[in-house]
Formats: sequence, structure tokens, C-alpha cells
Amino acid sequence: MFEKLMDKLVNFFRDFKYLKLPTSTLFAFLGVLLALFYISTKEFKIKAKAPVTAAANKPFTSSISGTGIIESVGKNIDIAPYYAGRVAEVFVKEGDSVNMSSPLFKLNDLESRAGLASIKAELDAQNAVLKNIKQQYSRLENLENKSAVSEQDISSKALELEKANADFRKLEARIREQEILLEHSIIKSTVAGKVLQVNIRAGEYIIPNSNPAPVVLAEDKQYQVRVDIDEINASHIRPNQKAYAFLKGDTSKKFPLEFVRIEPYMVPKKDLTGNTAERHDIRVLQIIYYCKKPEFPIYIGQQLEIYLEKS
Repeated sequence: MFEKLMDKLVNFFRDFKYLKLPTSTLFAFLGVLLALFYISTKEFKIKAKAPVTAAANKPFTSSISGTGIIESVGKNIDIAPYYAGRVAEVFVKEGDSVNMSSPLFKLNDLESRAGLASIKAELDAQNAVLKNIKQQYSRLENLENKSAVSEQDISSKALELEKANADFRKLEARIREQEILLEHSIIKSTVAGKVLQVNIRAGEYIIPNSNPAPVVLAEDKQYQVRVDIDEINASHIRPNQKAYAFLKGDTSKKFPLEFVRIEPYMVPKKDLTGNTAERHDIRVLQIIYYCKKPEFPIYIGQQLEIYLEKS
């Protein structure tokens, strides 16, 4: 039947007196017509693809969802040097456990040591000057014939002795300052916890307000989850609402959360999920929950899907 239809169409175009085209061109034109006819009458059904990860089974009949970030209870601690300098040595790496006052990294201290040696030399010289003035003042004070020296000479020598003492104390203070700088050339941990990030290498020049911080620490004994609830759902939030956290990408793993507090000041949303429909100018209400470490590993900074029981 299809062949007969094709023959009729070909004969029709051949008999058309104004159309003188090669047979190959006619067949090509017919092919285009048939393709257009097929497309216009055919119903195309696109098969829905299964999601890469299954959606989480909501733990409550009625719930509010939010995004959570795992934090240390004490929050992250940015460790920076007391003063600018070149890194001489780094003592830790990511994942290391540290104790209070454990050394983290050291700045080059050659300049401080040279400065300390110079000030100590000045102190020795000033000490000799001070001893000499003390002896002169003592002789003037112990003269048997007081009329041999004027009161003005004694007073001037006393002032000279006082100034020499002040200069000596000033040099002592400068030595202590250099010693403190040397002590601070070794930057130590302020908490017992875990090293999250090491952003420096030996030989780099760093400053106190470096961004990112040279070393980031956190106490890892207790974790908390900071939950962002969009402002449109904030009116449904109440203290002590039950909540569950689900791992992103593996919704079969979940763990319960323990309510701590609601932070009453709404802040601009910073932790974005990557959804293209997500607004960047939205504000969120933040809720803090404690979480016990589950059997599977979780990490500080990890993003979670949070479901709260709707009141």
C-alpha cells in the first residue's frame, strides 16, 4: 500500500507541467513530507527517569524541612599568628588530634633572636653606666666635708642616677618584649580537639588576619547541627520540636536530634543547597540541635536534610 501511494505521488509530480525535477529530488521532497506527517501525528512519550537518590521517607505525618550544617559545639576556631612572619615549620596536618597548648606551627624567629641579643648587649652597657653613676652619687653623699660640694651637684647627680635607672628598666622591658615575641613565634592550640584545616606551608608569609585562617580547629567531643528554616515557615517553629537529620545522597541513613535553642535573630541565608530556584536574598531562622554521633561517620561542615515535626 505504501509503495502504491509513493507511485501515485511520483506520477502526480511528473505529470505536473510546471514541475521538472529529477526523480531523486522528488523522493527527497516526499521524504520530508512524510517525516513531517509522522511527527505531527505521532505521540512521543518520554520515559521518566528514576531519581539518582530516593527521596527521604519523612519521619512525621506533617513536617517542616530545612538545611542543617554539622558544627562543633564550641564552633570552629581560627588559629592565626600574633604577628606577621614567614612560616618556618608546620607541626600538624588535617585530622590530627591536639591537646591544649600543643604546637601547631612556628614562625621564623631569627630576627627576634638577633634583636634580643642586641638589646641584652645594650643592657650590659647600661648596667655599667648605672654602676658608675651610683658610685659617684654615693661618694657625694658620703663626703665628710659637705661644703666641698654644692647641693645642686648632689641634686643633679641624683637626677642622673634616676634617669640611668629608668633607661635600665626600659631595656629590661624591651628584653621581656622580645622574649614574648619569641614565645609567640610558636603558635599553640587553644583547645583540645581536632585539626580541620591546615592552610599554610613552610616558607609562606602570613599575617594575623589571613583568610582563610592558617589553621582551623574544633572540639570534636560533641557535635551540634545548625538548622536553617526559611522565613516563610518560621511561624510554625516552636521550642522542643522533634527533628531528624538525613544524609544528603543517602537518605537511608538518619539520626535523631536533641533540641537546644532557637536563635531569635533571623540572618541572611548563607548555606545554599544548589537548587536553581533558591533565592539568595531570603532570611532564615536558625535552630540549634545536639546530635549524638551515629554508627556511620559524619563530619563537621557536612550538610544534612532536616525534618521537624510540624506543630
